[in-house]
Amino acid sequence: MSEPTPLASDAIEERWQRAGRLLRDHWDIVCERPRVEPPGWVTARGWHEFLGSLPEDALVACEDDGLAAHAAALGAPADLRAMLAEADAICALPPLGPPDVDSEGAPTRRVSLRKRAQLAAFAAALLHRRPAARRIVDVGAGHGHLTRHLADALRVEALGLELDPVRVATARALAGDRARFEAVDVFADGSTDAITSDDLLVGLHACGALTDRLVARAAEVGAAVAFASCCLQKRPEPARAPLVPGGPLADVPLTRDRLGLANISVGPHGIEVSLRANIAARARRAGVLALLRSRGLDLESGDALRGLNRRRSQDAFPDLAARVLAHRGLDPPTAAELRRFEAIGRADYGRTRRWSIARQPLGRVLEIQINCDRALYLVRRGHRAALGRLWPLAISPRNVGVIAAPR
Repeated sequence: MSEPTPLASDAIEERWQRAGRLLRDHWDIVCERPRVEPPGWVTARGWHEFLGSLPEDALVACEDDGLAAHAAALGAPADLRAMLAEADAICALPPLGPPDVDSEGAPTRRVSLRKRAQLAAFAAALLHRRPAARRIVDVGAGHGHLTRHLADALRVEALGLELDPVRVATARALAGDRARFEAVDVFADGSTDAITSDDLLVGLHACGALTDRLVARAAEVGAAVAFASCCLQKRPEPARAPLVPGGPLADVPLTRDRLGLANISVGPHGIEVSLRANIAARARRAGVLALLRSRGLDLESGDALRGLNRRRSQDAFPDLAARVLAHRGLDPPTAAELRRFEAIGRADYGRTRRWSIARQPLGRVLEIQINCDRALYLVRRGHRAALGRLWPLAISPRNVGVIAAPR
């Protein structure tokens, strides 16, 4: 494995501490999700006049470029500008792999354009950094797209571990000569005993506790590991305990709702869905939430689409509302309800956007702090580690990656 040019061991620890301090200093912002009215942390800091009076064109520019890019010109309060500048510095990550990766050669069958670009970038980073392994073990393999692609790109055998037997059956049907798949619950006792120091453990958006399990097993057996994490809040336990003891966040509970802050999208574009489309989708979710509450349901802000794929929020409001109500066993929406709550959603999210624009950068800081925690845990167990970005934000905002191998 070549000497890392992204964040290496000492820099990872420094970034871990720095991100943790910023989060600790603004913990009330992490904990309180914006609603229609100004949240307590906005009024306590005197930011409500600035944020609440942002013109629509200025708000759109801040959503496109980040509030930090326009804060000074817009006359943002000094303490807000200081927080944004520190968040920007923490979130500046060098690439893990080569620039300008071509997705030619990535699998196309049942693979979206965005996923193809991620597969190509992940493989290119591994080829660039060359962690030695006789076998790839893909934890949370899904339909096996990454497993098969890495087996071909690195020319080694690959094993995909996936909990869902239906997905395993699909992966086996698509498998090439080098890849095989097993239905395994990697959290069960003995499920990963066959993983050894000769393996390279990989996870592409292995959610929440799954990436922590991946890291813990790699450290336990001295295996190489590479991952891009996602959905930090998806875990069976109510809160995440840091892997590394001590540190600025050691005594604050990283509960699932707080971890969800790291899932806030950043960056101006998406390879498949634009920022404008995502903003419209959030307004539709706000309208559906108001509709559900009017039907007597006591729901938190993120609960409107619980149990459904969030991509459904790209549907037209009447279709989305009908699907959500049917999912909850409620009567279909009336035409009057659709008109009323679609308008309410647009108005409510129009206010929430103004508070969220100041909170959003801390989500990225939280994501980086937790992945530094994972990388630092590996370093303290005898690995060399490199942390950086695997692909541009335009492909996916979940682009923080770690590649580590035993010394």
